[in-house]
Formats: sequence, structure tokens, C-alpha cells
Amino acid sequence: DAGQVANFFTPENAVDAFAFLAAYRRNQEWLLEVPSSHPDPDPPELAVADSVRQQALAEGIQTLPPAETQRLLAAFGIATSPVHAVTTFAQAQAAARAVGYPVTLTLEGAVPVGVREGIAHGRALARAWRALASGSTPDAKLVLQRSPPAGLAGACAIVLASDPVFGPVIAAGASVRGVAAPRARKVMLPPLNRRLATDLLSGAGIARNEGLTRLVLQVSALACALPWVRGVALDPVVVAGDRVEIAAARVIAQPKRKPASGYGHMAIHPYPVELEGSITLRDGTTLAIRPIRPEDAEIERRFVASLSDETRYFRFFYRLHELTPAMLGRFTQVDYDRELALLALALDATAPGGLSIVAIARYIANLDHETAEFAVVAADAWHGRGVATELMKALITCAKQKGLKRLAGTILRANTNMIRFSQALGFTIREDAGDPEQVTAEMVLNA
Repeated sequence: DAGQVANFFTPENAVDAFAFLAAYRRNQEWLLEVPSSHPDPDPPELAVADSVRQQALAEGIQTLPPAETQRLLAAFGIATSPVHAVTTFAQAQAAARAVGYPVTLTLEGAVPVGVREGIAHGRALARAWRALASGSTPDAKLVLQRSPPAGLAGACAIVLASDPVFGPVIAAGASVRGVAAPRARKVMLPPLNRRLATDLLSGAGIARNEGLTRLVLQVSALACALPWVRGVALDPVVVAGDRVEIAAARVIAQPKRKPASGYGHMAIHPYPVELEGSITLRDGTTLAIRPIRPEDAEIERRFVASLSDETRYFRFFYRLHELTPAMLGRFTQVDYDRELALLALALDATAPGGLSIVAIARYIANLDHETAEFAVVAADAWHGRGVATELMKALITCAKQKGLKRLAGTILRANTNMIRFSQALGFTIREDAGDPEQVTAEMVLNA
């Protein structure tokens, strides 16, 4: 104790302490993950998803019928067991032979909805058909699909639920339908990337599988894009090698909730991959632009270290030689819900990842969520080429889309180039009543 060396009275205390350290290390690693809203390279078909919502709204339902469930999930690349719409018994027989017994026959559009599961042969199908068709209405639909097989010891479940505090949550665990005693499920907050999806599955005791990992990422994309979807249950999910088959799916919707831009329904704002792009300078040079990520800490450090003493002074308002680890963490680990830092990147064989930062434009929203402070700095070698102008234009566009009403920034009075630069962009320069050495640049975005 006197030497401040960790020591424990029992082995159990030591194990607990080590477990806390391991959990802390893991949580710190998770903190550096910044998943995007669409980790899948193929963007979802949002128009199809909204047509499903409008159909549910018109019918006044919250539990989507099998056919609409299939259509919604397919819009996000999630394939379920085929659903066959049938209007005659002969069509039902043909569909049952095509998918294989046992099958499920569902009557949609009736109140209450009728379901016959586990139909094992043609005679049982005939009885189910008579029972459901006799109570159908003219607008009712009969659909047939393969029933989930029973006794699936290796089956699992992927569930999207809505928590009243945290919003969408994704859970993974053993199938409730496939085993008699389901184990506890592991839960994570979307958005997820490949690392987090793998950790979710392993934490639930599910063996690593490429198909399952992809399925979890697709569910995460759905959670990000559709705030009106309140729940998705994919259970059971049958795994055979790398092949994944969703034997049954259920979707609960709140169709009155219209789609909205942004991610206000989520506890964690995704990495805004939609803001990635490029800018073209006056001399024809094209630079990539994107929001900053935690892994940009090293190129951020190199960028600030490469600035001249005067440029660093004008940016930070004091003589700064290099960024501290705390400053690097603050600048690169941002809350995308209230802060945005856009990077302009140029090819550089000597830099990590082959790219170096040539300019950074940033805004941080104030507590009123209506105004924000901005700052911009460009590498000295790139002054006068228009990179800061183009980057600021992109930042202003993002701030408008976010709904901010005003951008403001503090500029040292001696920084005459920055004052002229701000005026050229449309900012109004006014005196700073609190400091005669400073002025304030202000722009009204949304009145």
C-alpha cells in the first residue's frame, strides 16, 4: 500500500479488479468506433420503405402483414422466407409444394387477422383454407409461407426494439421459438459497424458468422433510417455455414410518424457518411472532404504541427506548439449531433493512410441548438488557393441543413486576412464589446 502497488485480500478481489480494467479498456475502444448510418455499400430503398409506411397508415395497422414485412426488409437487403399471395385453394396447394411443408397460412385484412401455423400436409391445408376463407372479407388477402422449423437448438434471434430512454436498441440471442429456455440477450445501441456487430454476436454467445454480421449491420441501417419502425423480430434465424435463413419476421410500426431528416430518434448520432464528397479549387485541384473521425488524431496532430507560429496563434489565440493528447481527443472525438469538423484532404505518401489534412472547418452548436461558433484554418502552403473558401461553403450548407439559425466566430483584430475572408463569404463583422483586441463575424443562416 505504501508503494501504491495494487494488492488484494483474495483472488476473487483480484479477478474483479482485472475484470473492471478489461471492461474499461473495451468501453474505451468502443468509444472510438464511429459507425455510419449505412454501413452496407448498397444504400437502402427508402422510397419502397415509405410506401410500406403509407400503406400501413391507410389501413390503420401497426403490425405489418407478412407481404409488407418482406417488402420492407427487402428494401434494406434483408431476405426472408418467400411469401405467396393466393386467391384460390389450387394456388395455395402449388405454393405449399413450392416452399415445402410445414407451411403457415395467414388471412390479412380481416379483423382479427387469422393465422394457421404448422400445416404439415395437403389435408391440413384444405382444413385451414376452409376455416380462413369462410371468414374472409372482400378486401382480405391470403398469404402462404414456409413455417419456422421446430426444435432449432442452434437458431438465434436478432431483434430491434425501441427503448423509451435510448431509442432504438439491437439485441441478439438464442431463438425464443427454437429452444425451450432462451438465454439472456446482448444489447447494443445502433449505429453498429462490423466490429460492434461482431462484439454483439459474440457477447450473446453466437459463433462468428459473416452472414449474421451482415444481417446485424442491415438491421442497424434500418434503425437509423426509419424512426417510424418501433420493432423488428427476426426469429428464428437459421445458420447453415455462411448461409443465413430468416424463418420468421415480424415488424411493428408507428406509421403516423413521418420520416424526418437527421437522427433525433437515436441516442448515438451515426457518422455522417452522407457528408463525404469533394471540392474543386480555382486551379482545378480536387480535394476530398469528409467529417473528422477519431482515427484522424495523428494526421490532425501533424497538420497543426505543420502550421506556422502565426497561423497557430491566429487559430488558437495563444502560442501553441503542439496539440496535447487531451486536445487531440477533444478535436477528433466529436458529437455529430451538435458538432461538425470537415476536413479537406490531399494525397500524401508520407502521411498515415496516404492522406494529409490541408484545411479544417468546424462548428460547435451552443446549448440553444440554434446558434453555433465556427472556426477555419488552412495549411500555410495552401493559402490563397481557395480551399478555405470552398470548405467553409460546405460547412455553411451543413449548418443550414442542421437547422442552425446563426453562425458566429471570434477573430483577432490583427488577423486582417481572416476578417476580409469572412466578409467575402457574407459574414458581418462587428466589434467585440468584451475584448477590444477581437471582432466577431456573424452570419444569419435560417431566419
